[in-house]
Amino acid sequence: MARVIYFASSYGIGLTALLAEKACALKELGSSEFLFVSGEREQFPGLLVKLQRHQVRQVAIPGLDDHGGFFRLVRAFNTEVQEFSPNIVHVQTNWQLAIAAVARRLFGHGYAIVSTIHGYRHNHRIRSFVARLAIGIGMKFWADRVLVPSSFLRRKFAMVDNKSSLLFLGVDDRYFERGSVVSREGPARIIYPAEFRKGKKHEDLIRTVGKVIEGLGSGNIELYLPGTGVLLERCQALCQRLGIGHAVVFPGFIDREKLLDLYMKCQFVVVPAGVETFGLTIAEGLVLGRVVVSRPVGVAQDVIVHGKTGCLYETERELEVLLCSLIGDKGGCEELSRNALKAREVFRWRNICEQYERTLADIQHAA
Repeated sequence: MARVIYFASSYGIGLTALLAEKACALKELGSSEFLFVSGEREQFPGLLVKLQRHQVRQVAIPGLDDHGGFFRLVRAFNTEVQEFSPNIVHVQTNWQLAIAAVARRLFGHGYAIVSTIHGYRHNHRIRSFVARLAIGIGMKFWADRVLVPSSFLRRKFAMVDNKSSLLFLGVDDRYFERGSVVSREGPARIIYPAEFRKGKKHEDLIRTVGKVIEGLGSGNIELYLPGTGVLLERCQALCQRLGIGHAVVFPGFIDREKLLDLYMKCQFVVVPAGVETFGLTIAEGLVLGRVVVSRPVGVAQDVIVHGKTGCLYETERELEVLLCSLIGDKGGCEELSRNALKAREVFRWRNICEQYERTLADIQHAA
């Protein structure tokens, strides 16, 4: 049985919702022993309570996610290692990788290091190159196994391809419970939940929807853009200039339950982002049986078979043509929705955790 110290937080965030969900799923599976380590904060209120409710063993190291006091954190981490005696340590960031690697070297520990790559400053061309180089070098020399959540991301880190494996992130079980075949009655409703910032391409989507409205007429399409960010006001102004303010709804920041309700109100999930390293919106849309229309980013190419389980596109013009076609094809939309529901099991946490446990067994066997 593997004994794993699993870092479950991220820089500036603390315990993340995704990793809290995975922690609970791994606890339920019960195949290995885990100690989940995070900073003292949490991404959303209630995550720490959720871990306690599921009897997940968790410890907070103050300042872990602040990138300061490195050797203090190494000593604090070493205290947990001495008490828990792991044979595997799983990290989520380069900062955590450095802590685990230095502790292993300084104190003579024999654990293997597994690292998951989540991003690489991908919305900045120069920064992304430097980040990929730094992350790749760290993985090459310090990590024993690298996990990536999409083939798209795996291709970005070819230098560690010999030690990398594909492992998707999961979707909350509540989404599986709510999933259903879409109904094409009434207006076509599109949702794209994302932070309003560079790289998310909200303006591209707004322009395209404006053209679709020109072709189909007002009242036939509604666009929902939940989220906040520095480009929100610019996107709102663009809607007014295009004369489609009545058709575009900006709900602002909404919690997970309200977002789930909004997903279910819509038939289409469109993802125009220039880069996604995983693309949770793609996964959530598929699990809910929505018609997912995405650029070939993140996990899209891994799970979307164009015209069968969703649709892929490259340009704004391609998206315009796709939306006009889909909105007028009730039977086609329902078929895409049914196929999405059949393909969604790859995002169930239990299935992902079983695959993860097999990876841990492989690491132990190779040690």
